[in-house]
Amino acid sequence: MEKGELDNATTDTTNDYRLLYHAALTLKEILHKAAKSSQKLPWPPTANDLTLEKAFEVVPHQLLNFIAWASGIASEPTDERVRVSLEDGRKILSSCQDIISLATRGRWLMPKQCSLAMAVRHMIGSAQLIGMLNGLGHCSSNSLVLEHDTALANLQMERGEIYIPESICAEVPVTLVWDNNDFGEETLSGKGTTHNTNGIVIQQVMGNDSAPVPSTSRQRTRERSVNPPPLNLVTYRRGKRSGPQSPVIRIDLQQDQNICAQTIGRRTDAAYFLMKVPEAQGKVLPGWTGFNIMLKNDTVLPSTNVKYLPVIDASPTDLNTVHTILSHSLAIADSLKQTEVVLVMDQAIYSKAQEIRWQTNLYSERIVLRLGELHTTMAYLSCIGKLYADAGLQDILIESELVAVGSIDGVISGHHYNRSIRAHKLLTEALQRLRWQAYLDTLPDMSSAAAMKIAMDLQDNFPSEKFIETIGSGAFLELLKDYSEFVEKNNCNLTFAFWSKYIAMVEILLLFIRATREGNWALHLSTVQSMLPWFFACDKVNYARYLTAYWVEMSNLEDTHPSAHQQLLSGDFVAQRHQKHGFAGTACDEVIEQTANRDSKTKGGISGFSLNKGAVHRWTLTQHERAAITAECKNMAGQGALAHLNSELDHTRMQRDQTDVKNILTTVHNMVNPFDPSLDGDSLYQISTGQLASESIATDLMQAEQRGQEALTEFCDKRISSGEKSFHDPIKKTKIKTFKDACQSRTIKIKGREITLTTHRNMFARLIVVGSVRQINIEEMLTYCLGPFPQALANVDGSLAKTNKAKLMHVLQEEIHPSTTVKDIPNGSVWIWDAMALVQQLKPQPTFGQYADHVLRTLVHLAKETNSTELHFVCDTYTNLSVKNAERSRRAEQGYQRIKIYGDEQKTPKQWKKFLACGENKNNLLEYFFQRWAISAENIIGNNTIITTHGSKCHAMQVNERGLVITEIKDLESTHEEADTRIVLHAAYAAKSCSDLVIRSPDTDVFVLTLAFCKQIDSHLYFHTGKERDTHITDISRLHTHLGEAKCDALVGLHAFSGCDTVSALHNVGKAKAYKKFSSKTEYTSVFQDLGTHFTPSAELCEALEAFTCDLYEQTDSQDVNIARANLFKSGKCSERDLPPNKDSLYKHIHRASYQAAVHRRSLECRPDVPPPVNHGWKMVGGVYEVDWMTLPPAPEAILELVHCSCKKTHCVKGRCTCKLHDLPCTNLCQCSSCDNRSSGRD
Repeated sequence: MEKGELDNATTDTTNDYRLLYHAALTLKEILHKAAKSSQKLPWPPTANDLTLEKAFEVVPHQLLNFIAWASGIASEPTDERVRVSLEDGRKILSSCQDIISLATRGRWLMPKQCSLAMAVRHMIGSAQLIGMLNGLGHCSSNSLVLEHDTALANLQMERGEIYIPESICAEVPVTLVWDNNDFGEETLSGKGTTHNTNGIVIQQVMGNDSAPVPSTSRQRTRERSVNPPPLNLVTYRRGKRSGPQSPVIRIDLQQDQNICAQTIGRRTDAAYFLMKVPEAQGKVLPGWTGFNIMLKNDTVLPSTNVKYLPVIDASPTDLNTVHTILSHSLAIADSLKQTEVVLVMDQAIYSKAQEIRWQTNLYSERIVLRLGELHTTMAYLSCIGKLYADAGLQDILIESELVAVGSIDGVISGHHYNRSIRAHKLLTEALQRLRWQAYLDTLPDMSSAAAMKIAMDLQDNFPSEKFIETIGSGAFLELLKDYSEFVEKNNCNLTFAFWSKYIAMVEILLLFIRATREGNWALHLSTVQSMLPWFFACDKVNYARYLTAYWVEMSNLEDTHPSAHQQLLSGDFVAQRHQKHGFAGTACDEVIEQTANRDSKTKGGISGFSLNKGAVHRWTLTQHERAAITAECKNMAGQGALAHLNSELDHTRMQRDQTDVKNILTTVHNMVNPFDPSLDGDSLYQISTGQLASESIATDLMQAEQRGQEALTEFCDKRISSGEKSFHDPIKKTKIKTFKDACQSRTIKIKGREITLTTHRNMFARLIVVGSVRQINIEEMLTYCLGPFPQALANVDGSLAKTNKAKLMHVLQEEIHPSTTVKDIPNGSVWIWDAMALVQQLKPQPTFGQYADHVLRTLVHLAKETNSTELHFVCDTYTNLSVKNAERSRRAEQGYQRIKIYGDEQKTPKQWKKFLACGENKNNLLEYFFQRWAISAENIIGNNTIITTHGSKCHAMQVNERGLVITEIKDLESTHEEADTRIVLHAAYAAKSCSDLVIRSPDTDVFVLTLAFCKQIDSHLYFHTGKERDTHITDISRLHTHLGEAKCDALVGLHAFSGCDTVSALHNVGKAKAYKKFSSKTEYTSVFQDLGTHFTPSAELCEALEAFTCDLYEQTDSQDVNIARANLFKSGKCSERDLPPNKDSLYKHIHRASYQAAVHRRSLECRPDVPPPVNHGWKMVGGVYEVDWMTLPPAPEAILELVHCSCKKTHCVKGRCTCKLHDLPCTNLCQCSSCDNRSSGRD
C-alpha cells in the first residue's frame, strides 16, 4: 500500500472511531436525561409494572433504534421507534435493559432485571444462579430480589386479606376459582408439608374498561425478613349436616328432553366421523378439536382477564379454610358491587363448601357454587376406564402404540388428562369407521355409493359454507336416521351393543368438552345429566352425590339466582384466553391449573427453609405475585403459554393422528372386530383375547346405564325432592362386574385376598352351622375340607397358596456370623445364568435380531467385569403337558399372544410380558437366540465361550482363528424341564475345569439346590441374585460348611413341602416358621432327607410329616391332623385358613411335595426316569394336569344336600323350598323371608 493510501485509511479509521465515540456520548446523554426524567418503577414493582409493554415504554427509543441498526435487524433511518418483528424486538429490548442497568449501576430498575431475578427465585430458588446472571448483567442481585420479595409480602399485608387486582372492574360479573396447592417440600417424615389455597378471579374484558390504576410506590426499606402475622381463618362450627336447602322447582330426568340440547353437537360430531370414513386422498384432515376450530373459527367468545388472588395460607381440606373462602368471596363481591358471585372448585372443596353454604342463608342467597369441568371430565374418564379397560381397551391402546405401557394406567384412570382425551377420541374415530363400514356392508350397492358420496362431499367441502349446508341437508339427516336404526337393530348383539355404548359414552364426553369450548350453558347442563347415571353405575359415589346436587341447583338457577343465571347463560362460565380462533373456551378449574397452580409448583419451592416460619410465610404470602411476575417474564422472553396455535392444527400432528387411527384399525382387525356380523350375538367377547364374559358379567355390563339411571332417580326422589332420606346417607354401590372380575378368579392379590377370604370363611361357617343343625359332630365335619378346595393349601380360585420363598434364603444367610455375603467375585469365575430370568429383566429392543444380540452383549459385558471367559445360558423347556402349566397360566393372567419369530428384522411386540407369558413363545425365542447367535456371536463374544441350551440340546460357541466354532455338548443334553435342576447339572459339568462358579438367578429353588448339591460340585460356589445395584452374592460353600451336609440335603424336602413353584404353601405358615420348626428337632432332618428319595412317599414318612404339620400349628399333643383341626376350632380358630389341612388333603400335598423333591434330587442325571405326575397329587383333566386336592368329598353328604334356601314368598312350607324338600329345617344362614320352617327353639 502506498503512503498516501495508508494515510487515507488511517484517517478513515480515525473518523470511524470519532463517529462511534460521539454516538456513544450522545447515547450516554440520552440515558442520563432519561434516568432523570422518566418515570421510575414503583417500589415494590408488581406484575403490572414488569410487563413487556412497560419495558418498551421505559427504554428510550433512540437506544433501541441504535441496537437494531447496529445488529442489522433494522436499516431505515427514523426519529421514531423502528419497526421490527416481535421476536427481534424482545431480544433488542433485553439488550437495551442490560445497557441501562449497567450505565446506572442498577439504580434505574429495569423490568427485565427485576422479573428475571424473581422468576429464577420462584422457579428454581437458586441464589447462586441469580448471582451468576447478575454478574453477567442480566438480572438483579440476590439481595435485591429478597428485598423485592419482602416488600411484596409487606404490601400484601397492607392490602389485607381482601384484595381486588387493579384491572378487575366493579359491576361486571366475575368468577372466583379456588383450588388446593401442595408445595410438596421434603420433610424427614413426610408430615408437615405446606398446603395452602390458591385463588384466581376471571372476568370478561369489557369494551369500556378503564385504564389500570398505576401502582403506588412505597418507601424502600431494604428489609429482607417478614414477621408472620397470625392466621385469620373464619371459624366454622359444624352442626348436623343438611342437604340442598333452596326450594326445588323442578327435577326433570327425562332423557328425551335432555337430548334436545345435544342435537346440533351430535349432528356435527356425526359429520366429523362420517367425513373420516373414506380414505383421504392427498389431504390431511384435522382431529376432532382441530375440526371444530376450523369450523367455528370466527365464533370467538369475549376475552377474559385472569388475575391472582391473595393466597390463603391453610389447606382447603379444613372446613375453617373453606368457610374463609366463602367469606372472602362474599367480601370481594361486595367490593365489586355484585349481588351474586359464582365460585368454581373441585369436588373435594365443593362438598365442604356446600355443607357450609346449605346451612348459611346469606351464602345460599348470594353464592353460586360450580363444580370444575376439568375434574369432572377426569372422573368421567375413570368411569369409561373401569368398564372398558379389561374388555380390550387397554390392549388396543398399547398394541396400536397409541399409548406407552408405562402411561396406560394414567390414561385409563383419566389422570393423564390430555393423553386420555386423545386416546378416546382416536379410538372412537376408529370404531366409528368400523361401525359405519358394517352399516355400509348391509346396504345395496347404490345406497352404499350414495352414502359414500355424502361422506366425500363432507370431506371435499370442509370447512366451507357448503359443509354446513351438507350437514343440514335432507339426504344427510336421512342417512343419519338410517344409520341410527341400524345401530339400534344390532344392539341385540351383545358385543356390538357393548362397544356401541363405549362410542356413546365418548360422544357424551365430547359434547361436554364442546359445551366448555363453545361456552354453551344449555349443552353443559344437558351433558352433565347424561353423565350422571354412569357415576352411579361405576360407584363414583362422591361425584354421584355432588354432581347430582350441582345439576339440580344449576337447572333451577334462573329462579334462585337470576343474575348468575344470565352470566352463565351468556357463556361467561368459561375463560377465553385469546382471540386467535373460536372453539377455545377453557374450564375455569383448568385455568387455575395452568396459571396459579402451575406457576407456584416449581423446583425451587420452599425446600431448604421450611423450618423458618417467616421465610415460609413470605413465600406463601407473595406466591400469587411471584407467579404473576414469572408469567410476565416468560411473556417478555416469548415463552408465554399462549404463544402457539392449537396443536391439532399443526400439519405434523394431523398426520400423526391419521397414522394412529390406521394403527388402531389394524390392531382391531387382528383381534376381534366388535361390529363383525359373524360374532355370536348372545356372547360378549373380550375383543383383544376372544374371551367370553360369564353370564353375570355380561348382564352387569349391559345393564350398567339402566342401573345407574335407576339409582339416580331414586337419589333425586328420596334425598332431594322429598327429603325422605338424608342427602349425606351412604349411597348403595351397584358393584357392577367387569372383565376384570373374570381375571380375579384366577389371580388373588395380597390386598384382595382378605375380601375373597371373607366370602369363603362365610361358606365355611355356613357349613358348620348347617352341620350342627343336621346333628353332625364337629370332629366328623372337620375331617372334611368343607369347601371346593382345602383353604389351608389353596386360594379361593383353586390356585396354589403361595408364600415368600426368598424368606428361606434370608433365614439361612442370617444363621452365620460373620455373614456369608461377599462383595467381590474371584476373577476367572465361570458364570451360569438362569436364562429366562435375564430375558425377563432386560427391556425389549425394536427387533428380535437386536434383542438377541443385546442379550448376548449383556452376558459378555458382565463376564468381562470379572475376567470370566466361560458363561452358561441355561433355560427351561416349556411343554404343553406339565405340572407347571397351572402356575404359568397364573402368571399369564392377562392373556397372551402366540407369535412366530420369522426373521431378524421382525419387530418385538409392545406387550412384552404378555408375549413371555406363553410357553410356546419362550421356546421359539430361545431357539431363535441360538440361530441368531450362530451368525452374530463371532463379532460379539470375543475370547469368551458361551454355552447355551435350547430345547434338550446344548452347544458351546467360541471364536478361534477359523472363526466361530459351535460344538454340541452331549454331556449336557438333558430332558430336564426346569432350569432350576439344569443349572445344577451345568454347575457339576463346569466344575471339572474351574475353581470358582457363580450361579446367577433370582429363584430360591436354585439357591436351595446349589446348597444341597454343593459337596458334589467340585468348585467353590457363589450365588448371585438381585437387580441392578441391589445385588447380593452368597458364598454357598461357606454356608454349606456351616449348616452341614445332612441339613442342606434335608432342605430339598423342606422347601418342597413348605411351598415351591409346583407345590402349595400352607396358609399362614411361612418359610421362616417352617425352618424354625424343622431346626427345633433333629429327627426332622432325617424326615425331610427321606422326602424325595422316592417319587411315592412311604406310609411312615406320611405319618412323620403329619406330626410335623401338627407341630407347625403348635399342636404337639397330637400327631393326627384331624384332631389338631378340631382342637384348634374349639379353641376359637374358626377360619379355615387358621386351621391345618385335613388328613385327606394333607396326604395329597405330601405326595406332590415328594414328587417335586424327587425331581430335584435327580438334578445331576441328564435323563432322569420321571414317572407321570398322575396319582402323585395331580390328575389329568381335559388333556392337562390339574391339582388333585382331595379324595373325600368337600363335606359330609348331609351337608352337601343343602346349604341354604332363598325362598321369598312361600314361607318355606311348599315343596319348592330345598330345605323343606329334604325335610330339613332352615338355618340362620338361609336367605328366606317370613320362614315357617325353623326348628323349635331357634330363631
